[in-house]
Order: sequence, then structure tokens, then C-alpha cells
Amino acid sequence: INLASPDFHKKKGFCEDITEGKLSFVVLHCMRTLKSRSDEAKAQELLKILNNRTTDKDMIKRALTLMDETSSFQYTLDYLTELTLRIKKSIKKLGGNVALEALLERLDA
Repeated sequence: INLASPDFHKKKGFCEDITEGKLSFVVLHCMRTLKSRSDEAKAQELLKILNNRTTDKDMIKRALTLMDETSSFQYTLDYLTELTLRIKKSIKKLGGNVALEALLERLDA
């Protein structure tokens, strides 16, 4: 979340997932996509940035560029949208649950 959200940057900090070296869903998608494109050098570059837990803004921007080039942010958004729809359908199929539906709406906002 904090990789692509300017609002989150204000509250939490600029790309803390990268400075903390987290292998988030977005990062894993990016690395998998780079490897499937036989671009091991870029995958290793991203891993090195994460392993260094850098606070250097240029390095962080490079990591973001790699994730953008692989459409990892869009993939993550699409995946979460589909997952949300599946959860809503499951709740409805099981007879509904006002509290769960409200929670899901809040998380989806």
C-alpha cells in the first residue's frame, strides 16, 4: 500500500516496505515477471535494493520503476479487486453477514 499511495506516504513514510526490505505481493510479482522475461539482472537489482534496506530516494525510485515496468501495481490492484468480489459472493452465498460486509466495504475504501 505505501509503495504507490501518496496519502499513505504522508502518514507512514515514503516506501517503507522497500526501506524495511519486505518481500510484498507487489515485489514478488515484479520479480516473478522479470524472471519470466529472462531479465535476471533486473530481478537481482530489485532484490539488492530490498536487501540493502536503503533510504536513498533514487534507489527507491528505481525499485518503483521496476515494479511499474512489470505492471505489478496494476496486477495487485486487479487481484485485490477480484478477491474482494469473490469474498462478497461467498458472504452472500452463505446467507450474508452485515458485520463482515461492513468490514469489507471499509477495507475496500
